[in-house]
Amino acid sequence: MHKVSRFFKPLPCPTPAPKKLYLLKCEATGLYKIGATSEDVKNRISKLYYNSHTDQRTIKIIKVWEKCGYCEYYILNSFAKLKVSHPFYKNGHTEWFKFISDESSLIRTVESIISNLT
Repeated sequence: MHKVSRFFKPLPCPTPAPKKLYLLKCEATGLYKIGATSEDVKNRISKLYYNSHTDQRTIKIIKVWEKCGYCEYYILNSFAKLKVSHPFYKNGHTEWFKFISDESSLIRTVESIISNLT
């Protein structure tokens, strides 16, 4: 076993940027999507759906929560029974879900899950 010099200092690792949690709505179908990204949400939408059958302008950003990206997994599990595949996106994007109630109720539901996790 080699001894490490007491003067040795490891290179600093950059801390990853905290992820944003976002809520999207497809205006054409009424479906919602929750995701997390460390970049701008509009850039994320254009990367995900640049080659889609529907226009990106039908996807509307409902709300963005800063530094709450770690909640994505728990929120998606909460909405697992509501998941449906999007009729326009045939490339594996099945994380869309149908929410029957109004948007404000959905936002309150997501925010209550976030507050339970923090």
